[in-house]
Amino acid sequence: MYSWRLNGFCSGDEYFMLKNDLERQNVNLDNIPLPFFWNRKYATSLNPLLYKTLIQKIKEDALRLKCEKLKNKVDWKSRIVLLKEKFGLGILTKSFLCNYKTIWQWETGSRKPNIKTFIRIIKFCKKNNIKLI
Repeated sequence: MYSWRLNGFCSGDEYFMLKNDLERQNVNLDNIPLPFFWNRKYATSLNPLLYKTLIQKIKEDALRLKCEKLKNKVDWKSRIVLLKEKFGLGILTKSFLCNYKTIWQWETGSRKPNIKTFIRIIKFCKKNNIKLI
């Protein structure tokens, strides 16, 4: 159930595992409006391990939503050219976990990075004191 917002799909195994954990704690899913697990109020009623997992997912989701908005503000053509000149394709592909073609697509404007890759790019730029926007 975490995956529906973070990854765009819901793994059946993940759903049933979470559902079983909640049912063991006498949490009736029918009485909780979805998406219940993104709400700290409901997360606090769970056992500490599950609570920690849910809070981490809430934080990931908040970062993901923030990045989704920022991603469209980046001038990808100029940023990729700058990064290629400064670091080279080898370092970029290794740091962003992608291939040369993907970077070329960002540079030409035919594609934009997905959210997971965009977060890697943000961290890479922050580490190297480069403004992305």
